[in-house]
Amino acid sequence: MLEEESYKFTKDIIKDGHFEDSAVYGVQIIDDFWKNYFYLNHRRLLVLKDKIDREELCPQSSYGSTKICLISFVISVSLQEKTTLEKRFVDFIKVNIEVVDMNDNPPIFPSDSVEYNVSENSKIGDIILLERAIDADGWNHFLKSYKLEPASLVEFPFELSNKQDTFLKITKRLILQEYNFNLVASDVIHETKLAVKIKIKKSNSVIPKFSNSTDFIFVDENTQIGALLYHAKTNMMNKDDMFIYSFGMDKTTDKAKAFFTINHTSGIISLKKSLDFEAIQSFEMVIVAHIKHDNKKVGKMKLVVNVLDVNDNSPVIKVISKHQKVKQLNEKSFFVPENEPINTALLYIAVSDRDSKENGRVTCHVSENRFLFLQSITRNLFALILTKTVDFENCEKFDATMICHDHGKEQKIKNLIFDFFVTDVNDNRPFFTQTRYETILWIQKVDLKEYPILTVNAFDQDRGTNSDICYSILNSHDTPFEIDN
Repeated sequence: MLEEESYKFTKDIIKDGHFEDSAVYGVQIIDDFWKNYFYLNHRRLLVLKDKIDREELCPQSSYGSTKICLISFVISVSLQEKTTLEKRFVDFIKVNIEVVDMNDNPPIFPSDSVEYNVSENSKIGDIILLERAIDADGWNHFLKSYKLEPASLVEFPFELSNKQDTFLKITKRLILQEYNFNLVASDVIHETKLAVKIKIKKSNSVIPKFSNSTDFIFVDENTQIGALLYHAKTNMMNKDDMFIYSFGMDKTTDKAKAFFTINHTSGIISLKKSLDFEAIQSFEMVIVAHIKHDNKKVGKMKLVVNVLDVNDNSPVIKVISKHQKVKQLNEKSFFVPENEPINTALLYIAVSDRDSKENGRVTCHVSENRFLFLQSITRNLFALILTKTVDFENCEKFDATMICHDHGKEQKIKNLIFDFFVTDVNDNRPFFTQTRYETILWIQKVDLKEYPILTVNAFDQDRGTNSDICYSILNSHDTPFEIDN
């Protein structure tokens, strides 16, 4: 699916899944998260609700990454056999959709302008590290090149080492006290400019050196924005703002810049965008320190930030299908006829948890119940099985509490109570209050036609129209009597 044409996306799930349309009586997206993006229309076509932003949906595939953006979810298909309407079952389709990137994000510099201080003793061939632009697009549409636009070409002593990076090389002796130019970042379609000012300063002999060349930290995914995460320490106290700290000029660091910020004078790194372990598990960034008045004398270190999964998602319980004779009142209430046979699967239930590993592994059971048993079909699919015949005359309603918990250290538990209302079936015969009725009839000369001579009573334990009783006399043509209903 092309990102720019995502709003046109439709897919015939029944056809692609090789199902006979006449055998399908229901389709449903199981994962509620993807229902925010897709729906199944009246023709059972999978339709995208709105245009997708690939960079928002798949941050791990953005900022120059070569990883694909893959959407994956499951659709349940409820089927019935042609030979009988009674036998129904559920099948599942795993849907995989790759979102192909479009060039919809221009390169962006952290600021509109920047100022650098360079030592007067800098030599021809020395390199100055300029600020890099960030491009949220994937590899194919990522930032392609840089170029310089000097305010004046007269005595301009700089050039880029290559067009793909921001290494500014000194090509001539520095004779002016200040140089101004634009650094232009381009991804072929978009161009963004950064105003650069370079001031020539007296030399300083101190070279920054970090305490660690490489360091690792672990951060919970639910860490609050603004939290201080790491202090990049150098070999000297930063007296009088001697050192300037910044992120490095490399593609892996570009990705991290969207989530982290660095204090240029203290070297403290803090969080500026929420983390999500399910989206990105780790970041790598280069931290650079240089003398305030000398960009050439630079110290570097690498920081690896590992995002830790937090059990921040509770299990989600969702009814995805039901037996044909079971009627649904609402999300958790159902009508069940009293004559359903034992071992009937009343409901099919999907359970999901967006966390990973043990935090996302879910176990479910039904609390002690005389009518129902929870059978596991797959890891995340269950069937609620009838274990005992239900008699409406003795039980008009029963319920089942489904309890699901994950296996994280701080368990998340989800309970859902299903209410089942038993509907009456005409399964009881009428019965008379007596097995034999007798009366004495004195025949007189008066006319006894339509004269009541005997009353009989019968009852039916069923309800409603199922308990309505009609009376009749067997072989009524051989008797002079009739009965009034």
